[in-house]
Amino acid sequence: MINQFKRLKDSHFQVEPFYLTNCWDVASAKLIEKQGAVVIGTSSYAVAQSLGYNDGEEVPFSYVVWLAERLVGNTTLPVTLDAEGLYSSGLKELGHHAEHLIRTGISGLNFEDQLLRDGSGRWPIQEQVKRIRLIKEVASQLEVEIFLNARTDVFFQGTNHQGLVEEVIERGRAYAEAGADGFFIPGTTDVAIVERVVNEVPLPINIMAEGKSSREKWHQIGVKRISTGPHTYLDHQNQLAKKLSEVMSND
Repeated sequence: MINQFKRLKDSHFQVEPFYLTNCWDVASAKLIEKQGAVVIGTSSYAVAQSLGYNDGEEVPFSYVVWLAERLVGNTTLPVTLDAEGLYSSGLKELGHHAEHLIRTGISGLNFEDQLLRDGSGRWPIQEQVKRIRLIKEVASQLEVEIFLNARTDVFFQGTNHQGLVEEVIERGRAYAEAGADGFFIPGTTDVAIVERVVNEVPLPINIMAEGKSSREKWHQIGVKRISTGPHTYLDHQNQLAKKLSEVMSND
């Protein structure tokens, strides 16, 4: 039996960073796999938009679980899910939701520190550490391994990323100590800042970027994963709009 967790984890320790083109349904996942992807990963924004919801845990959690099951059942690749904050405020609810998602057969999940249900801002570091530890404990109790990609939304809190990098590093180190397997830092593509995080956080670093043209510069500073986030979905919508405009034109 193929160890999908190992395949996902190993992809973060290759010489060059791997490129994660994020999907929003089974059809887009199959197309991404056909083009040579090594991992299938979702974008919560793209999933929400495709269903008529806003991003930020508006999609019913039952659908998130169902989508995870459908993706796992329709690809030969490891599946990592954008789980946002796992739709939970308390630890009991978090553990319950983590169990539901892990039982679908996913190999990994993104777990963010943004306060989605209780206002703006981020979970205090020690609270998020408890939450990360609980997810890993749930996986252990189920006798499976899960690649927990800890996401911090610090860089979305302002434009002075140089002034925010200390908190990012502090969170990355704490999340690593708690058992996270990767560290996702969307919101900045400043090479010097990303390089500092790579050098000071003992986890594979994941960034969000639109295209593959700059992969070499990220390789040079040690980035291990490049995610498209919502950009693949947005590009798809733009291309569809252009095609429809051509087809429906009166000219």
